[in-house]
Amino acid sequence: MTEHSIKELIRQFEVADAKATQARRDANVARQRAADAMVSETVRQVEAKGIEIGKTLVRVRNGGSVSSEAYFVVGAEEEWQHSHRPRVRVKLAKIKKDGTPSSAPSGWRGSLTPDMLEIVEPRP
Repeated sequence: MTEHSIKELIRQFEVADAKATQARRDANVARQRAADAMVSETVRQVEAKGIEIGKTLVRVRNGGSVSSEAYFVVGAEEEWQHSHRPRVRVKLAKIKKDGTPSSAPSGWRGSLTPDMLEIVEPRP
């Protein structure tokens, strides 16, 4: 190979690499926009079930069982994962002694969707 052809190959690589870098940036921006929209939609679905964020107590129905502990729904968040497609889960909080939502994580593991939530009826 001549010096000229090696320089041309390096130039072609640099052009392709710059395009790939820009494409990854564009993909990251699009992914974040999709995740933000999914979070908003999940919160809307929770509220459509009559659950007020930070006020209504819920239990989690997972298959045939229901959690014994009640939680507050405090929003939704993107689940970080290695794949490129974003996923969103409902975010729960434990109940503090004064009856308000805690800032500590609920300890709930795994995916959590609005259809898994049941409102806890207040005691008379």
